Amino acid sequence: MITKKKAYSGGSEETLKRSIIESQSAPKIHKQHVSKEMIYVYEQMMNKNQKLRPSVSAILELPIVQEQAQKLGIQLGTRISLSPAKLRLS
Repeated sequence: MITKKKAYSGGSEETLKRSIIESQSAPKIHKQHVSKEMIYVYEQMMNKNQKLRPSVSAILELPIVQEQAQKLGIQLGTRISLSPAKLRLS
């Protein structure tokens, strides 16, 4: 969403993987509409080196993410237990 288009495309899972691996950098974002903090989060999350990408927990602890969640009325840090029955799609 931040780039206003799909980050990567591919007709199959293998094509998608190849598209990600062969790209030189993450898709560019429209910086005039995005805060510096969110640009930082985006760049960290799009790092191709998984050892350098932050964990979900680390992302959710970032002040900008906490602030946005609060504005949207989303309570972060709450764990939801899902039983197999709740996961069924019908």
